Amino acid sequence: QILRADARRNALMAQLFNALDSDGDGRCSSKDLGVVFAARYEAWPMQFRKLCSHWKVKQREGVDAQTFAEMLEDRGELGLYVSEDELETMISSLRQPRVERRVSIQDRSRLIDALFFYLDSNQDGLLHEMELQVLAKALNVEISQDFGDGLDLDAFREMVNDGDQCLYCDDSSLPSLLARFSRKG
Repeated sequence: QILRADARRNALMAQLFNALDSDGDGRCSSKDLGVVFAARYEAWPMQFRKLCSHWKVKQREGVDAQTFAEMLEDRGELGLYVSEDELETMISSLRQPRVERRVSIQDRSRLIDALFFYLDSNQDGLLHEMELQVLAKALNVEISQDFGDGLDLDAFREMVNDGDQCLYCDDSSLPSLLARFSRKG
């Protein structure tokens, strides 16, 4: 596949890749890409596995910049095509949000999804007790309930949105939590 010769689009793709490459190793993991693509694909870890298989990428190694650019140009089922406007939106969403501003429902949902993927250290699509403890520590709360086999994304959303739950996150805490975890990679 030949990449478009549009210098602006190429620059935006490179900027997005660099913003997502949390550890600066020149490769983006499922967790890195999940920050912006989890909202598009409900079962992101499974989608990432399919993408890796299709693009002949080793999941553990992650996606390099060239493959990422090719994915962003591919309009097929196993591509991640995004318009220039979407690229700009993704890039701006990765800039640290201002904690004091009110978060829209759509932004809140994206922040929660991104938080889930940063916490899911083994990338199995579930948050287990050890992973949830990381969030509990950041919120200065104790987890007293048993989560069995772990929380999937939907259960995590419910818990983080329910003011009666110990892991509830208000609008002002979500951006700062996400910024904290994204810096840790």
